[in-house]
Amino acid sequence: MMDITGKKDAMYLKKRYQEKLNQQHKVIGDKRHFVYKMNHKLKSALGDIQKFASDIEANQEERANLYNSLQNMLSKETDFEEKMLKLSQKGKKVKSIIINQKFKDSDIEEARYDTMREYLEKYPKYASKSSFSEIIEQIKKIESGIKKTKTDMNKAVSDALKEISYFPRNILEFRDIVKKYQDILKEGKEKTENNRYVKSFLFKLLSEEEKQKMLIDTINHNPEHFETSINQIEKEFKKAEEEIITLKKKFNI
Repeated sequence: MMDITGKKDAMYLKKRYQEKLNQQHKVIGDKRHFVYKMNHKLKSALGDIQKFASDIEANQEERANLYNSLQNMLSKETDFEEKMLKLSQKGKKVKSIIINQKFKDSDIEEARYDTMREYLEKYPKYASKSSFSEIIEQIKKIESGIKKTKTDMNKAVSDALKEISYFPRNILEFRDIVKKYQDILKEGKEKTENNRYVKSFLFKLLSEEEKQKMLIDTINHNPEHFETSINQIEKEFKKAEEEIITLKKKFNI
């Protein structure tokens, strides 16, 4: 029998587009889960990098305290201050840094440490004293620890930046998937809502439950949150990238 009301067409269109939307929503869910896992992995890597940075700073502070103790001992027992001043006035190069040029505070510290080490090499009688040798051994252990931690941090930074490099492509794919969903939804709504049965007086008399059987249902999909999810992930990975690059520069990794 011919369906003069258009109800069968309305039901067919609803079923067809609802199935397509449900399938595309699953694709979105899978992609979102994948990107969330990427973001979680990146946050974990950032946490490791921050821990390495904190350990390096703590070791550097301990090393600075030991060098201060060493300098105080040298100053009390020797003419170290006077000789160190002469070395500085000559514009001596220390690790390719010239003392009389402009440089960072950390470079100043390294220059001071190098000068102390060189002084002790020239005057081994001081280095051989137990009070001096104990501090020197502690310094060696700490510097070895700093070197190892920097190596570990360097690997962590490299791995994290590699992960970050995958984000733009996946964010783009996420947006493309969402756009496809929105295109299907737009087309589906236009066709189902403009069906002659849905626009008829009979449809207006139906209960809300019966009406819904003819119309696209997105209440469980929450499509309004798709773009929010994408933007939040993009914001978080960019923030992580900025912090990692800042720490990389700070510790010359």
